[in-house]
Amino acid sequence: MTDDRETLAGLLAAPGHVWSVGTPAAVMAFTPAGPVTRAGRNLIAEAGPARLRIAADAPLLAFETISSSPQGWTQGIAICAPPAPTAKPQPVRRLTSDPRAIRAEDRGTPVFDMGQSDGMVRVLFRPDPDSLPAIQALCGRHWAEAALNALSGTWITDAGIARVERWQSPGPVPVLILGTAGPSRATPLRPGETPVAHVFPPHPMAEDGPARHSAFQALLAAHGRADLWRLKQRVLALLREGRFEDIAADRHGTATIRVALRQHLFLTGAPPPQDWMARYDRPLLRACAEITKTGITKN
Repeated sequence: MTDDRETLAGLLAAPGHVWSVGTPAAVMAFTPAGPVTRAGRNLIAEAGPARLRIAADAPLLAFETISSSPQGWTQGIAICAPPAPTAKPQPVRRLTSDPRAIRAEDRGTPVFDMGQSDGMVRVLFRPDPDSLPAIQALCGRHWAEAALNALSGTWITDAGIARVERWQSPGPVPVLILGTAGPSRATPLRPGETPVAHVFPPHPMAEDGPARHSAFQALLAAHGRADLWRLKQRVLALLREGRFEDIAADRHGTATIRVALRQHLFLTGAPPPQDWMARYDRPLLRACAEITKTGITKN
């Protein structure tokens, strides 16, 4: 069985990987820079005024989905946790301590719970001394970003198994609130899983094409949904053999087939057979119809 702990440590240490911690209720990005340290069962990475802590044994789910580009796809790894009871946003309130702070010296420091929670993630704010009166004045009220632009301090998204802390000077709040309910339906989750963090390796279409692609396919084989991996290998084998099959598939299975077709185009420079595109990916079919013979080169 693949050791998720070593996989996570390797991903944290890899250059160019973008991380995020949170859910659509509240999410904050993080790009590691520097060595990864171990603290008990946790991994810790830093990047200037920001730091990330993640449980080394957090379960991973590698996935691919189609993108809005008719020739592209997206890829990522979700760090998952069991679902928690849903919660609604609450007023801002002061907490006397922060026992889950990454640094020991911060654990006895008061923080403010910003009330932006869906049961899976909390947003906290540890104010600098000059910001303390302003944030205290917001207690009992629901937060509004416009009222927080002048505050300096440390913003935190805490999802239990993963946490990001980022010190921010006065300016835009670094926490993104999408306002949607639940994870993206495009992510092929396994039963009983909810993504609370993600890591996005550099995309093959952006740099180092086949090498990046091969590296992610190894992650997908080890940490993706086994049924979708088998389906993808079946489609790729049929494409290599020049055969077409009408495969019964659900929404995630159909997306897997479409990703396989788009990756066939990317890797070979040759459009997939028209019967495959006509059946599964008409946007790709239309895009290929507009490609001249010199419009795509083999990577």
